[in-house]
Amino acid sequence: MKSSKLALATLFITMLTVTFYIRNFVTGELAVIEKSVQTVHEENVKQLSLVVEAQEQINKVPWLVSRFILSENADKRKYIQEQISRQIELIDKVYIHSFSYRDDEKALHAYVERNWKGYKDIVFQIINPANSNPNEAQDRMEDCLLYAERVNNGMKMIVAFHERDIAEKTNGVLETAMQAKKNVFGLVIIAAITFIFVGLIAYRKIICAEDKLQAQAYHDALTGLPNRLSFEKVVSEEICIAGDSAGGAVVFLDMDNFKFINDQYGHDAGDQFLIVIANRIRSFFNENVFGARFGGDEFVLYLKNVNEQSAELMMKKLLLLFADPVQVKGVAISPTPSIGVAFYPKHGSSAIELLKNADIAMYKAKVKKNSYVVYDASGA
Repeated sequence: MKSSKLALATLFITMLTVTFYIRNFVTGELAVIEKSVQTVHEENVKQLSLVVEAQEQINKVPWLVSRFILSENADKRKYIQEQISRQIELIDKVYIHSFSYRDDEKALHAYVERNWKGYKDIVFQIINPANSNPNEAQDRMEDCLLYAERVNNGMKMIVAFHERDIAEKTNGVLETAMQAKKNVFGLVIIAAITFIFVGLIAYRKIICAEDKLQAQAYHDALTGLPNRLSFEKVVSEEICIAGDSAGGAVVFLDMDNFKFINDQYGHDAGDQFLIVIANRIRSFFNENVFGARFGGDEFVLYLKNVNEQSAELMMKKLLLLFADPVQVKGVAISPTPSIGVAFYPKHGSSAIELLKNADIAMYKAKVKKNSYVVYDASGA
Protein backbone atom coordinates (compact mmCIF):
# COMPACT_ATOMS: atom_id res chain seq x y z
CA MET A 1 0.00 0.00 0.00
CA LYS A 2 2.71 2.41 1.01
CA SER A 3 4.66 1.47 -2.07
CA SER A 4 1.56 2.09 -4.23
CA LYS A 5 1.03 5.48 -2.59
CA LEU A 6 4.68 6.23 -3.08
CA ALA A 7 4.48 5.17 -6.73
CA LEU A 8 1.31 7.28 -7.19
CA ALA A 9 2.96 10.29 -5.53
CA THR A 10 6.07 9.74 -7.63
CA LEU A 11 3.95 9.52 -10.77
CA PHE A 12 2.04 12.68 -9.79
CA ILE A 13 5.24 14.58 -9.04
CA THR A 14 6.75 13.30 -12.29
CA MET A 15 3.71 14.39 -14.31
CA LEU A 16 3.69 17.76 -12.54
CA THR A 17 7.39 18.18 -13.22
CA VAL A 18 6.95 17.21 -16.87
CA THR A 19 3.97 19.58 -17.14
CA PHE A 20 5.99 22.47 -15.78
CA TYR A 21 8.95 21.48 -17.94
CA ILE A 22 6.74 21.45 -21.05
CA ARG A 23 5.19 24.77 -20.05
CA ASN A 24 8.58 26.40 -19.48
CA PHE A 25 10.05 24.92 -22.65
CA VAL A 26 7.16 25.98 -24.84
CA THR A 27 7.10 29.42 -23.21
CA GLY A 28 10.79 29.84 -23.89
CA GLU A 29 10.51 28.63 -27.50
CA LEU A 30 7.48 30.87 -28.07
CA ALA A 31 9.33 33.87 -26.69
CA VAL A 32 12.21 33.24 -29.11
CA ILE A 33 9.82 32.85 -32.04
CA GLU A 34 7.82 35.95 -31.16
CA LYS A 35 10.96 38.03 -30.77
CA SER A 36 12.39 36.77 -34.08
CA VAL A 37 9.16 37.40 -35.99
CA GLN A 38 8.81 40.82 -34.39
CA THR A 39 12.37 41.69 -35.40
CA VAL A 40 11.69 40.55 -38.96
CA HIS A 41 8.50 42.60 -39.05
CA GLU A 42 10.09 45.75 -37.67
CA GLU A 43 13.13 45.57 -39.94
CA ASN A 44 11.06 45.00 -43.09
CA VAL A 45 8.64 47.82 -42.30
CA LYS A 46 11.50 50.15 -41.34
CA GLN A 47 13.33 49.61 -44.63
CA LEU A 48 10.17 49.93 -46.70
CA SER A 49 9.22 53.08 -44.79
CA LEU A 50 12.63 54.60 -45.51
CA VAL A 51 12.30 53.85 -49.22
CA VAL A 52 8.78 55.30 -49.44
CA GLU A 53 9.74 58.40 -47.45
CA ALA A 54 12.95 58.85 -49.48
CA GLN A 55 11.04 58.59 -52.76
CA GLU A 56 8.51 61.18 -51.57
CA GLN A 57 11.26 63.58 -50.50
CA ILE A 58 13.32 63.06 -53.68
CA ASN A 59 10.29 63.62 -55.91
CA LYS A 60 9.70 67.01 -54.30
CA VAL A 61 12.95 68.33 -55.78
CA PRO A 62 11.92 68.28 -59.50
CA TRP A 63 8.74 70.16 -58.62
CA LEU A 64 10.75 72.84 -56.78
CA VAL A 65 13.23 73.02 -59.65
CA SER A 66 10.34 73.50 -62.11
CA ARG A 67 9.06 76.36 -59.97
CA PHE A 68 12.57 77.83 -59.93
CA ILE A 69 12.87 77.65 -63.72
CA LEU A 70 9.45 79.23 -64.25
CA SER A 71 9.92 82.02 -61.75
CA GLU A 72 11.09 85.36 -63.09
CA ASN A 73 11.26 87.12 -59.74
CA ALA A 74 14.81 87.19 -58.37
CA ASP A 75 13.72 87.10 -54.70
CA LYS A 76 11.37 84.20 -55.34
CA ARG A 77 14.08 82.30 -57.23
CA LYS A 78 16.45 82.82 -54.31
CA TYR A 79 13.80 81.58 -51.87
CA ILE A 80 13.10 78.47 -53.98
CA GLN A 81 16.86 77.90 -54.36
CA GLU A 82 17.18 77.83 -50.55
CA GLN A 83 14.25 75.41 -50.32
CA ILE A 84 15.92 73.07 -52.82
CA SER A 85 19.21 73.17 -50.92
CA ARG A 86 17.44 72.40 -47.61
CA GLN A 87 15.48 69.57 -49.23
CA ILE A 88 18.64 67.97 -50.63
CA GLU A 89 20.40 68.39 -47.27
CA LEU A 90 17.45 66.66 -45.56
CA ILE A 91 17.56 63.74 -48.00
CA ASP A 92 21.33 63.40 -47.56
CA LYS A 93 21.13 63.45 -43.77
CA VAL A 94 18.00 61.41 -43.10
CA TYR A 95 17.64 58.94 -45.98
CA ILE A 96 20.54 58.28 -48.31
CA HIS A 97 22.92 57.13 -45.57
CA SER A 98 20.23 55.55 -43.35
CA PHE A 99 20.01 52.12 -44.99
CA SER A 100 21.74 49.32 -43.12
CA TYR A 101 23.55 46.85 -45.37
CA ARG A 102 25.85 43.85 -45.36
CA ASP A 103 29.18 43.45 -47.14
CA ASP A 104 27.59 41.94 -50.25
CA GLU A 105 25.37 45.04 -50.62
CA LYS A 106 28.15 47.64 -50.72
CA ALA A 107 28.14 47.81 -54.52
CA LEU A 108 24.40 48.50 -54.56
CA HIS A 109 24.72 51.28 -52.00
CA ALA A 110 27.60 52.75 -54.01
CA TYR A 111 25.34 52.71 -57.07
CA VAL A 112 22.60 54.62 -55.18
CA GLU A 113 25.03 57.18 -53.79
CA ARG A 114 26.75 57.66 -57.18
CA ASN A 115 23.44 58.38 -58.92
CA TRP A 116 22.29 60.57 -56.06
CA LYS A 117 25.49 62.61 -56.47
CA GLY A 118 24.81 62.93 -60.21
CA TYR A 119 21.26 64.02 -59.41
CA LYS A 120 22.46 66.69 -56.98
CA ASP A 121 25.16 67.96 -59.34
CA ILE A 122 22.62 68.60 -62.09
CA VAL A 123 20.15 70.24 -59.71
CA PHE A 124 22.81 72.63 -58.40
CA GLN A 125 23.87 73.40 -61.96
CA ILE A 126 20.26 74.27 -62.84
CA ILE A 127 19.73 76.55 -59.84
CA ASN A 128 23.13 78.19 -60.13
CA PRO A 129 22.55 81.96 -60.42
CA ALA A 130 24.96 81.98 -63.37
CA ASN A 131 22.61 79.72 -65.34
CA SER A 132 20.18 82.11 -67.03
CA ASN A 133 19.08 79.86 -69.92
CA PRO A 134 15.67 78.28 -69.07
CA ASN A 135 15.72 76.00 -72.15
CA GLU A 136 19.10 74.54 -71.19
CA ALA A 137 17.88 74.10 -67.62
CA GLN A 138 14.78 72.27 -68.88
CA ASP A 139 16.96 69.95 -70.98
CA ARG A 140 19.09 69.20 -67.93
CA MET A 141 15.91 68.27 -66.03
CA GLU A 142 15.57 65.14 -68.22
CA ASP A 143 19.01 63.91 -67.05
CA CYS A 144 18.08 64.89 -63.50
CA LEU A 145 14.91 62.75 -63.57
CA LEU A 146 16.88 59.82 -65.02
CA TYR A 147 19.26 59.94 -62.04
CA ALA A 148 16.25 60.15 -59.69
CA GLU A 149 14.75 57.04 -61.27
CA ARG A 150 18.02 55.16 -60.81
CA VAL A 151 18.17 56.20 -57.15
CA ASN A 152 14.60 54.98 -56.57
CA ASN A 153 15.30 51.67 -58.35
CA GLY A 154 18.45 51.20 -56.29
CA MET A 155 16.51 51.73 -53.07
CA LYS A 156 13.94 49.17 -54.16
CA MET A 157 16.74 46.68 -54.76
CA ILE A 158 18.08 47.40 -51.25
CA VAL A 159 14.67 46.45 -49.84
CA ALA A 160 14.75 43.27 -51.95
CA PHE A 161 18.11 42.34 -50.40
CA HIS A 162 16.67 42.91 -46.94
CA GLU A 163 13.66 40.74 -47.79
CA ARG A 164 16.11 38.00 -48.75
CA ASP A 165 17.82 38.47 -45.39
CA ILE A 166 14.43 38.31 -43.68
CA ALA A 167 13.72 34.97 -45.37
CA GLU A 168 17.00 33.61 -44.03
CA LYS A 169 16.14 34.74 -40.52
CA THR A 170 12.67 33.18 -40.81
CA ASN A 171 14.29 29.92 -41.88
CA GLY A 172 16.42 30.14 -38.73
CA VAL A 173 13.27 30.31 -36.64
CA LEU A 174 11.95 27.26 -38.47
CA GLU A 175 15.14 25.33 -37.72
CA THR A 176 14.69 26.11 -34.02
CA ALA A 177 11.24 24.55 -34.13
CA MET A 178 12.55 21.48 -35.98
CA GLN A 179 15.25 21.01 -33.35
CA ALA A 180 12.55 20.97 -30.69
CA LYS A 181 10.86 18.15 -32.61
CA LYS A 182 14.02 16.05 -32.37
CA ASN A 183 14.15 16.50 -28.62
CA VAL A 184 10.54 15.80 -27.69
CA PHE A 185 7.87 14.71 -30.18
CA GLY A 186 5.05 16.10 -28.09
CA LEU A 187 6.75 19.45 -27.69
CA VAL A 188 7.26 19.88 -31.43
CA ILE A 189 3.51 19.65 -32.01
CA ILE A 190 2.90 22.47 -29.54
CA ALA A 191 5.85 24.46 -30.88
CA ALA A 192 4.80 23.93 -34.50
CA ILE A 193 1.20 24.98 -33.86
CA THR A 194 2.39 28.00 -31.90
CA PHE A 195 4.95 28.88 -34.56
CA ILE A 196 2.38 28.60 -37.38
CA PHE A 197 -0.14 30.67 -35.42
CA VAL A 198 2.34 33.38 -34.51
CA GLY A 199 3.94 33.23 -37.95
CA LEU A 200 0.58 33.68 -39.72
CA ILE A 201 -0.33 36.61 -37.47
CA ALA A 202 3.06 38.22 -37.99
CA TYR A 203 2.92 37.57 -41.74
CA ARG A 204 -0.55 39.10 -41.93
CA LYS A 205 0.64 42.15 -40.00
CA ILE A 206 3.67 42.54 -42.29
CA ILE A 207 1.49 42.31 -45.40
CA CYS A 208 -1.01 44.80 -43.93
CA ALA A 209 1.80 47.17 -42.98
CA GLU A 210 3.33 46.96 -46.47
CA ASP A 211 -0.07 47.53 -48.11
CA LYS A 212 -0.66 50.51 -45.85
CA LEU A 213 2.76 51.99 -46.65
CA GLN A 214 2.21 51.47 -50.37
CA ALA A 215 -1.19 53.15 -50.07
CA GLN A 216 0.38 56.04 -48.19
CA ALA A 217 2.99 56.39 -50.91
CA TYR A 218 0.28 57.02 -53.49
CA HIS A 219 -2.45 58.74 -51.47
CA ASP A 220 -2.80 62.02 -49.62
CA ALA A 221 -3.19 61.48 -45.86
CA LEU A 222 -5.54 64.43 -45.24
CA THR A 223 -8.07 64.10 -48.07
CA GLY A 224 -7.72 60.46 -49.07
CA LEU A 225 -7.26 61.51 -52.71
CA PRO A 226 -4.40 60.15 -54.81
CA ASN A 227 -1.26 62.27 -54.43
CA ARG A 228 1.06 63.88 -56.96
CA LEU A 229 3.19 60.75 -57.33
CA SER A 230 0.11 58.68 -58.14
CA PHE A 231 -1.19 61.33 -60.54
CA GLU A 232 2.05 61.53 -62.53
CA LYS A 233 2.19 57.73 -62.75
CA VAL A 234 -1.40 57.43 -64.02
CA VAL A 235 -1.08 60.30 -66.51
CA SER A 236 2.20 58.90 -67.88
CA GLU A 237 0.50 55.52 -68.37
CA GLU A 238 -2.54 57.10 -70.03
CA ILE A 239 -0.36 59.09 -72.42
CA CYS A 240 1.62 55.97 -73.29
CA ILE A 241 -1.59 54.04 -74.02
CA ALA A 242 -3.38 56.83 -75.88
CA GLY A 243 -0.60 57.94 -78.20
CA ASP A 244 -0.90 61.14 -80.21
CA SER A 245 -4.29 60.25 -81.71
CA ALA A 246 -6.38 60.62 -78.54
CA GLY A 247 -6.79 63.93 -76.77
CA GLY A 248 -6.48 64.66 -73.08
CA ALA A 249 -6.07 67.53 -70.69
CA VAL A 250 -4.35 68.28 -67.38
CA VAL A 251 -6.29 70.65 -65.14
CA PHE A 252 -4.38 72.50 -62.39
CA LEU A 253 -6.68 73.92 -59.69
CA ASP A 254 -5.68 76.27 -56.85
CA MET A 255 -8.10 77.58 -54.20
CA ASP A 256 -8.17 81.37 -53.93
CA ASN A 257 -7.48 83.06 -50.59
CA PHE A 258 -6.69 79.83 -48.77
CA LYS A 259 -3.98 81.53 -46.72
CA PHE A 260 -6.63 83.92 -45.37
CA ILE A 261 -8.70 80.96 -44.13
CA ASN A 262 -5.70 79.51 -42.28
CA ASP A 263 -4.75 82.87 -40.79
CA GLN A 264 -8.29 83.85 -39.85
CA TYR A 265 -9.71 80.56 -38.57
CA GLY A 266 -6.67 78.36 -37.91
CA HIS A 267 -5.06 75.41 -39.65
CA ASP A 268 -7.70 72.96 -38.35
CA ALA A 269 -10.33 74.98 -40.16
CA GLY A 270 -8.11 75.05 -43.23
CA ASP A 271 -7.85 71.25 -43.15
CA GLN A 272 -11.64 70.91 -42.83
CA PHE A 273 -12.05 73.27 -45.77
CA LEU A 274 -9.66 71.19 -47.92
CA ILE A 275 -11.47 67.95 -47.03
CA VAL A 276 -14.80 69.40 -48.18
CA ILE A 277 -13.20 70.71 -51.39
CA ALA A 278 -11.55 67.33 -52.00
CA ASN A 279 -14.90 65.57 -51.62
CA ARG A 280 -16.47 67.90 -54.15
CA ILE A 281 -13.65 67.30 -56.59
CA ARG A 282 -13.95 63.55 -55.99
CA SER A 283 -17.61 63.73 -57.07
CA PHE A 284 -16.33 64.91 -60.47
CA PHE A 285 -14.35 61.70 -60.99
CA ASN A 286 -15.52 59.05 -63.43
CA GLU A 287 -13.98 56.58 -65.87
CA ASN A 288 -12.64 59.49 -67.94
CA VAL A 289 -11.63 61.82 -65.09
CA PHE A 290 -8.82 61.08 -62.62
CA GLY A 291 -7.64 63.53 -59.97
CA ALA A 292 -5.30 64.06 -57.04
CA ARG A 293 -4.25 66.52 -54.38
CA PHE A 294 -1.05 68.09 -55.67
CA GLY A 295 -0.12 69.72 -52.35
CA GLY A 296 -1.40 72.46 -50.06
CA ASP A 297 -4.57 73.91 -51.63
CA GLU A 298 -3.67 72.67 -55.13
CA PHE A 299 -5.52 69.88 -56.92
CA VAL A 300 -5.03 68.35 -60.37
CA LEU A 301 -7.29 66.47 -62.78
CA TYR A 302 -6.64 64.49 -65.93
CA LEU A 303 -9.44 64.42 -68.51
CA LYS A 304 -9.28 61.57 -71.00
CA ASN A 305 -10.56 61.75 -74.57
CA VAL A 306 -11.36 65.48 -74.57
CA ASN A 307 -10.68 68.36 -76.93
CA GLU A 308 -10.84 72.10 -76.28
CA GLN A 309 -14.55 72.27 -77.07
CA SER A 310 -15.66 69.42 -74.78
CA ALA A 311 -13.22 70.55 -72.06
CA GLU A 312 -14.83 74.01 -71.94
CA LEU A 313 -18.17 72.47 -70.93
CA MET A 314 -16.44 70.33 -68.29
CA MET A 315 -14.67 73.39 -66.84
CA LYS A 316 -18.02 75.14 -66.43
CA LYS A 317 -19.36 72.08 -64.60
CA LEU A 318 -16.22 71.99 -62.47
CA LEU A 319 -16.69 75.64 -61.44
CA LEU A 320 -20.27 74.83 -60.40
CA LEU A 321 -18.87 72.44 -57.77
CA PHE A 322 -17.72 75.50 -55.82
CA ALA A 323 -20.94 77.49 -56.05
CA ASP A 324 -22.15 76.51 -52.56
CA PRO A 325 -20.39 77.87 -49.43
CA VAL A 326 -18.28 75.61 -47.23
CA GLN A 327 -19.28 75.49 -43.55
CA VAL A 328 -16.20 75.61 -41.31
CA LYS A 329 -16.50 76.19 -37.56
CA GLY A 330 -19.97 77.67 -38.03
CA VAL A 331 -18.75 80.09 -40.69
CA ALA A 332 -19.88 79.96 -44.33
CA ILE A 333 -16.86 80.38 -46.64
CA SER A 334 -17.42 80.87 -50.36
CA PRO A 335 -14.75 78.89 -52.19
CA THR A 336 -13.40 80.09 -55.52
CA PRO A 337 -10.82 78.28 -57.63
CA SER A 338 -8.34 79.45 -60.22
CA ILE A 339 -7.91 76.83 -62.91
CA GLY A 340 -5.29 76.29 -65.59
CA VAL A 341 -5.70 73.82 -68.46
CA ALA A 342 -3.07 72.24 -70.73
CA PHE A 343 -4.05 69.89 -73.56
CA TYR A 344 -2.26 66.76 -74.71
CA PRO A 345 -0.46 66.58 -77.09
CA LYS A 346 -0.79 70.25 -78.08
CA HIS A 347 0.75 71.67 -74.87
CA GLY A 348 3.03 68.84 -73.86
CA SER A 349 3.93 65.20 -74.44
CA SER A 350 4.69 64.22 -70.85
CA ALA A 351 2.97 64.45 -67.47
CA ILE A 352 5.62 66.84 -66.14
CA GLU A 353 5.37 69.17 -69.14
CA LEU A 354 1.56 69.22 -69.03
CA LEU A 355 1.59 69.96 -65.30
CA LYS A 356 4.08 72.77 -65.78
CA ASN A 357 2.03 74.43 -68.51
CA ALA A 358 -1.27 73.95 -66.66
CA ASP A 359 0.38 75.55 -63.63
CA ILE A 360 1.41 78.54 -65.76
CA ALA A 361 -2.15 78.91 -67.03
CA MET A 362 -3.50 78.67 -63.47
CA TYR A 363 -1.38 81.60 -62.36
CA LYS A 364 -2.89 83.65 -65.17
CA ALA A 365 -6.37 82.65 -63.97
CA LYS A 366 -5.40 84.01 -60.54
CA VAL A 367 -5.72 87.52 -61.98
CA LYS A 368 -9.50 87.17 -62.30
CA LYS A 369 -10.07 84.35 -59.78
CA ASN A 370 -12.97 81.90 -59.95
CA SER A 371 -12.15 81.26 -63.58
CA TYR A 372 -10.13 79.04 -65.88
CA VAL A 373 -7.44 79.79 -68.45
CA VAL A 374 -6.14 77.53 -71.23
CA TYR A 375 -2.36 77.53 -71.62
CA ASP A 376 -1.06 79.72 -74.41
CA ALA A 377 2.46 78.91 -75.57
CA SER A 378 2.84 82.41 -76.95
CA GLY A 379 2.52 83.84 -73.42
CA ALA A 380 -0.47 85.99 -74.34
